[in-house]
This record gives sequence, C-alpha cells and structure tokens, in this order.
Amino acid sequence: MQPSQPAGASAQPAADKVVVDQVCKHYGSLQVLQDISFTIPARRIACLVGPTGCGKTTLLNIIGGFEQPSEGRVLVDGADVAGPSPASGYVSQQANLFPWLTVWDNVRFAARFGRGLRKNWSSHKELDERAAAFLERVGLARARNQYPYQISGGMKARAALGRVLLTNPSLLLLDEPFAALDALTRSDMHRLLLNMFRDDHERTGLLITHDIEEGLLLSDTIYVMSRWPAKIIHRIDVPFAWPRDYDSLVQAPELAQLKHRILELLRPIMQSE
Repeated sequence: MQPSQPAGASAQPAADKVVVDQVCKHYGSLQVLQDISFTIPARRIACLVGPTGCGKTTLLNIIGGFEQPSEGRVLVDGADVAGPSPASGYVSQQANLFPWLTVWDNVRFAARFGRGLRKNWSSHKELDERAAAFLERVGLARARNQYPYQISGGMKARAALGRVLLTNPSLLLLDEPFAALDALTRSDMHRLLLNMFRDDHERTGLLITHDIEEGLLLSDTIYVMSRWPAKIIHRIDVPFAWPRDYDSLVQAPELAQLKHRILELLRPIMQSE
C-alpha cells in the first residue's frame, strides 16, 4: 500500500490544524484526561479509539470549544480554543433533527440561523442552491419535503451530515455518528464519507469510533486511549493512500492485519478492570 496522503494534497508537509497540548480534565476529584497531547495536520483525518467512558467525547468537546480543559490548551489554526466556532462542524451520535421541520429546513437551519454562519452565503437563493446541491450529494433530494418521523435512521444521519457540511466547516468533529446504524447502512455512510473526503481535500477531521474498521477506512492516524484518567498510549499511522476505494479497501489483507493489531492493543485495556 502507498503512504496515506489526502487527494489533492501537495508533497509539502501540512501545517498542524489542531494542536492538543498537555490537556487534563477533571471534575472535582475525578480526573478524566491526563496529559493528552497530539496534533492533526491540515487536510488529515485523525481517529480516537478506546474503552467506553474513557473520555473520548470529553476530549472532542474540548477541541470543539464546548468544554474547557482543566490544564493544558487546544489550538485550532494557531489560536487558542475559547468556545464553539463556526469553523468547526460537530456531528454527534444522535441526528438531533427538529421533528417539526422537513429535511430541507433541517439541513438549512444552522446555515440560516447559526451565529457567524450567515457570512457563508450572500442571498437566500445562494443558500437554497447550495442546500439543494448538498441534499443531492447525501442522497436526500427526493426526501426533502419529508419529516424526520418519515425517514430511516440512515437518512437522518445523512441529513445531520448535510446540515453540518452546508455550514462549510474547515474542521469536522465526528462523535460516533454511525454507531446506531445497521451494518449495511453504515457501509453506505462510509462510502459517502470517503467520497466527500476525496472531493473536499481541504477539510480536516477528528473521528471517535468503537468500530476499528471504520477508523481504518476513514482516517490517516489512529490514537488509542487508555482507561481514565485517559492517556494516549498508542499511535497507528494508517498506510492507505487517498483517494480510497471502499470495495477494494475492505477486502485488503493489510486492513485485516491492522484491525487485528489494534484489537490486540485494546484487549488488555478492556480486561484491566
């Protein structure tokens, strides 16, 4: 396999988009994160894996500006993260669609009303044109007038992803967005994201997942976290080149070998309790 490199990226090393520097987090006497440090170069996708409840989502919330570290700092584009930013898009485990709005209005909602997001479009016509393009891109053009109760879980996940992408974030934060989906629908979402990462090669991402294969398919680097107080205990550089073809990659012996290696790294952590 060729070394991992995003589609359209130059041979020059990418500057760091995200810097996590000696981050600690505690709630009273409970320490959740301890001395977490890593970087995500621009136009790269990183992945966090680790035991349930080890603090992965807490770390993602700190990077997104929804929580503050007890110690240490996080920088995005060279600036300290002091709070949520329009430059960061967050896709959570739940689609969180408004049940009283159609798919069309849900996808447009953040771009229309989100603080600091209106600058991304100059007229309602431009916004509508972009929203229609994103609905087409995520396969929801024919469902635009349906309400959340009328669509499947996979379609809700697509709507949530389209809503975030329409705001044009340069940093995409993904917190187990496909965990609740069945295997077939999850594979469809993997194909969709692989295509988007191929086309939007300026985008940087951080993915949380318990699905090791998902992490290998979608990321350039995987960080393995320990139980809390959580530390980064392993880094695995994913060797698969971009653009990535889903059907070829899922059958690659190298993917199975890496998956086994990471599972073996996680096994003693999971059995330590």
